[in-house]
Amino acid sequence: MSNQHSYGPADPKQPRTVRKRRLVFRVAGRTLIFTSIDRAIEIDRLQRAIETSVTWGEFRQRIGRREYAALFRDCFYIPHPDDAPEDINEAALEPDDRAPFTSDAVPGFCDGDYPPWLAQEMHRHVPREILDQFATQGSSLINGPFWEIDIKHKDAIVKALWRAGFAVEERNDLLFW
Repeated sequence: MSNQHSYGPADPKQPRTVRKRRLVFRVAGRTLIFTSIDRAIEIDRLQRAIETSVTWGEFRQRIGRREYAALFRDCFYIPHPDDAPEDINEAALEPDDRAPFTSDAVPGFCDGDYPPWLAQEMHRHVPREILDQFATQGSSLINGPFWEIDIKHKDAIVKALWRAGFAVEERNDLLFW
């Protein structure tokens, strides 16, 4: 069974028109999550780096310098050459590249705050009138508002997006939610 499925016109004789934008979606529990392909790939890369990296060096390399710096800027102390050795807290130093890595070291990962929760971003990718028709807006006490699209609406929302000019592809092979 394939993890990818592209949706197009129901009638194969109907010409394919130029699509405005490409959206991907996946099933996450009992809901659907829609996003851009670039955002899905970015979140998938971060999720896989967190879940599969064995060492800190591997993790740093896989998420990239910019993402790493943003994520850990407040976590580690980088000693200055003028610091006295007795003033340096070894526990606060950045782990060596060979040090074992575990996902619980990533700020917010165990709380579900990182990588970003794309249910909160669907309004950036899906037109509001389509969200109003097929989604409900929930609210998390900690994380705020998010969109929920029940999987029972899968065919209908895909058709509505197609009619609105979007190319839509199911990508359950990518890890994003």
